[in-house]
Amino acid sequence: MKKIRILLIALGIAAQFAALSSILVKREMILRYGEVHRFKTAPVDPYDPFRGRYVALGFDIESKPIETPRVFYYGQYYYAQLGADSNGFATVEALFSEKPEGGSYIKTQIRYSYASNETSYLIKLPFDRFYMPEKLAPEAERAYQKANRRGDTQSAAAVVRVWRGDAVIQDLEINGVPILEYLKNTNPK
Repeated sequence: MKKIRILLIALGIAAQFAALSSILVKREMILRYGEVHRFKTAPVDPYDPFRGRYVALGFDIESKPIETPRVFYYGQYYYAQLGADSNGFATVEALFSEKPEGGSYIKTQIRYSYASNETSYLIKLPFDRFYMPEKLAPEAERAYQKANRRGDTQSAAAVVRVWRGDAVIQDLEINGVPILEYLKNTNPK
């Protein structure tokens, strides 16, 4: 009986290790093989007591209505086919109920539908936080907020890797410069 308990405990530990490993492997696969998209950002606020400091991200694309002849429902998950505008920022080309056959797409949620015509939708992206070292996050947050002020000549963008419907934020850029490099150049302490 004691051997069976030890075996069950060992299997439980192995299952937990396998679950955590699969999450890490999936993230690394996205970062390695995912297609790069740059999402224009908008301001927000930041702290998670369990995961630490981060830069809370809002995205310009979430406030632009997506026109489609199909009916989609609030709160439901759909697939957004991605494209790029003339400045290289990500756009949503189309929404689908099923995974698209090709191209770059992410699983997203309908955040709002316009009741008047039921053909315009706002989406919620599946990512909104960029985690950073504790000491640098507040400074990065200030730089990010400044870059997102109306009328400011700076711009901020999240560099996101997309692979098989999943997405991972790879970096945050201010004026096309990775955030850590930007902070180093603006405050060379």
